[in-house]
Amino acid sequence: MGKGLPVVKDSVTAGDASKPLVVYGFEPWGSTASSSSPFVAKVETFLRMAGIDYEANPSMEGSPKGKVPFIKQGDVTLGDSTFICEYLKNTYKGSLKTKEPDTAEGKAIATACQLLCEDHLYHGLIYFRWGTPKGWAVTRKYLSGMVPMLLRPVVPGMVRKGLLKALHMQGLSRHSEKDVIFLLTSSMTALSNFLGDKKYITGDEPCPADASVFGALDNYLNDDMDLETSRIVKQFPNLVGYVTDIRQTYYPESNPTKFKTGAK
Repeated sequence: MGKGLPVVKDSVTAGDASKPLVVYGFEPWGSTASSSSPFVAKVETFLRMAGIDYEANPSMEGSPKGKVPFIKQGDVTLGDSTFICEYLKNTYKGSLKTKEPDTAEGKAIATACQLLCEDHLYHGLIYFRWGTPKGWAVTRKYLSGMVPMLLRPVVPGMVRKGLLKALHMQGLSRHSEKDVIFLLTSSMTALSNFLGDKKYITGDEPCPADASVFGALDNYLNDDMDLETSRIVKQFPNLVGYVTDIRQTYYPESNPTKFKTGAK
C-alpha cells in the first residue's frame, strides 16, 4: 500500500498589516503589464486594485510550495494565489478598494470566470508556450535569462519536460492543435459573453476575480510571442478593450509592474 497524500498545514488566513509585504514571482515577458505568470500577475493586479502597498522580488527562492507566487509578511510565508488573495482580504479588511460582488449571481459569475481563466486558459498558455516549436523557441530564450549560466543547458529542458508531462495528464495535449484552438475559443467566447459591455466582469467596479481574468488575458495578448493565444483573444473586441483599460488604469507608464527590473 502507498503512503497516500502528505500531511499539509492549513494556509494562514490573516496577518499583521503593519508589516512590509513582499510578493515573489517571475518578471514580465514581452509587453505583459505584470509577470509572465498569470498567477503572479493576478496577485499584483489584485494588490493594485485593492490599494495595498507591496514590494516585489523576482525570485522563487524560499517558496513554501515550490511555485510562485508566494508572499512574506512578518512571520508569515504563504503560497498559492487564491490563498494569498484570501489572506490579503482578511488582513486588510475594511481598507480594500475592491470588493466581492453584491449578488449571488454576481458571485457565481466571478467564480466561473476565475476558474475558467485559472484552469482552461492557463493550460492553453502552457500548450502554446511550452508545447509548440515556435512557442518553445521563445520560452527557452526567456527562461535561460532567468537561470545561472551553468544551468542554462539543463534547467529549461527539465522544466519543459515536467510541464508537458503534467499537460498530458491534464489532457489538453492529447488533442490536435486545431482542436485546442477550438476549445480555447469556446472558453474565450464564454468569457466575452460574461463581460458583455460592462467595464469589469460583474459591473462598473473591479472585483477580485478581475485580477485573475486580467492576469490570463494580458499574458495571452501581450507576451510578444506571436502565438495562437493572442489571435484567439483578438477575435473579441470587448476582451481586448478590457485588458487595455486595466493596463491604463493600474499599470500606467508612471507606475509599471514592480517585477520589472529597475522598477520601484
